[in-house]
Amino acid sequence: GARRPAERLDVMRTSWSAFHLQLLALCHRRSAEQLFGEMGGRHPALNEVTCVDALLNRQHDMTDPSVPRHAVVRALVIEAQGVGPSSNLAATILILALWPGLDVVRHRLWRDWPDARDNLADDILGQITIGIRRLKLTLVRQVAATLIMNTERDIRRSMLERKAQRRTELPIHDSPQDVASSDDQLLDVGIWRNRLQPMLGRDTELVLRTMILGETQAEAARALGLSHDVARKRHQRAIAKLAAMQINSGDLSHSGPPVGL
Repeated sequence: GARRPAERLDVMRTSWSAFHLQLLALCHRRSAEQLFGEMGGRHPALNEVTCVDALLNRQHDMTDPSVPRHAVVRALVIEAQGVGPSSNLAATILILALWPGLDVVRHRLWRDWPDARDNLADDILGQITIGIRRLKLTLVRQVAATLIMNTERDIRRSMLERKAQRRTELPIHDSPQDVASSDDQLLDVGIWRNRLQPMLGRDTELVLRTMILGETQAEAARALGLSHDVARKRHQRAIAKLAAMQINSGDLSHSGPPVGL
């Protein structure tokens, strides 16, 4: 029915919030409180607060520049990469500390990849956990930002790989109706290409890759054999051209508002 999209959005929001509550509950166990105290004995940055809630409040409050946020994140990474009983707890605390940034990532992925929404929360939490375990602290300075950006980058790459795999597995059809029934996404891209080509010319593929397929400008530039700077300037001109022509959703899309424009 007409209410189904809104209901689906509510379900996913609840799922994301439920994950947050579950992680918090793990940190509130008596055993977790004891382990956190032991971590504080090993890391001065973690010893300035008495409990996990206090640490998270300090990490999320950006008004106090004296809070050693970077030192806290580094200490949690060190603990998470260890082999002791505090490893899982440290990873959980770090995910909660990064939650505002991960929430922004979730919103962007939700917008850009509607077909992947059902597993989005699992994908984000799984990927950030992998990123925490594998991060080489000696190679990065901004640990929190690196973890968040890498999580979004790796999920987008995974989604693009799955899309490419589905594309190569499609049989050849003579009928447009057959193509639509087997993969609506491919038909959507074809329609976008046909409608944008008269307006954007040689920049059509660049805009398609960034706005429809979810690639970054750097990824699209490599695929098209362009330098990042050239791709960025051409992309800006193309978007400005569309804006100047006052293109709206009725002009470009056969099924709702255009993605990312």
